[in-house]
Amino acid sequence: MKVLRHILQIDDEEDILVISKLALERYGGYAVTTCHDSAQALEVATRSQPDLILLDLMMPGQDGRALARQFAQSAVLSEVPIVFVTATVAPELRQALKSAGAAGVILKPFSPKELVAQVQAVWDRLAISSLA
Repeated sequence: MKVLRHILQIDDEEDILVISKLALERYGGYAVTTCHDSAQALEVATRSQPDLILLDLMMPGQDGRALARQFAQSAVLSEVPIVFVTATVAPELRQALKSAGAAGVILKPFSPKELVAQVQAVWDRLAISSLA
């Protein structure tokens, strides 16, 4: 599996995008593209060609699950792993997201360094499973 270099984060909360981008770039060394509008997310994702997508579950307009279904239907994005980011802590929801194909689930709130470690852990897990 290739090295994680570029992350697209989609979230309607501007402060989450700013903090996450700063942390992922500074502590993780990743390039980060952000998008706060679910209506433009497919276009931004297609244009930016990320290695991984961090996707807010609950957004106005289309929610994260609807966007994930659109990404799965895209020839360009169907293989890009999606990690949902959510404040919803219900274990059954997290399990349902993983069962639906999510590469991982990260809970809000998170510390910036914790976010980097969680993203890298998901990527490492994906790399190990691709070798099996």
